[in-house]
Amino acid sequence: MNVKHGSRNERDLFYEVMDYPYPATREEGIFSWNEKNSYLDSYLDFIHQWEKLYKNLPFVEKIYLCNSLTFNSLNAYSDIDLFFVVKEKRIWTARFFCLVLFSLFRIKRSLTDKTKKFCLSFFVTSEHQILDAIALDF
Repeated sequence: MNVKHGSRNERDLFYEVMDYPYPATREEGIFSWNEKNSYLDSYLDFIHQWEKLYKNLPFVEKIYLCNSLTFNSLNAYSDIDLFFVVKEKRIWTARFFCLVLFSLFRIKRSLTDKTKKFCLSFFVTSEHQILDAIALDF
């Protein structure tokens, strides 16, 4: 995806492309790790509540938090984006089990219910964690 450069800088374009609220207009203030997001503790408690589930997912080696939580840009309606690293040649099997289990426990994000739900955003294999080849060109 190419984004045209105008008077805005690359940071501004990032927020636009990712559909995040631009920091200057955010009610709680500018996104910064110098200031603690008011929703962070609640979201971290929820993540820890499901620790046993995602620590035992078949073929999953690691799970990382990503997107709004890692940008310190949580809001009252944020979901929890996850980045999965799975065993080689098991990406579809791991994805299937994750979808089934997260859906069964009703903690998977849907179009109508996303607040404090897990979004199974990215799946890569342990051998293919370097994503430079598919990075957005700003």
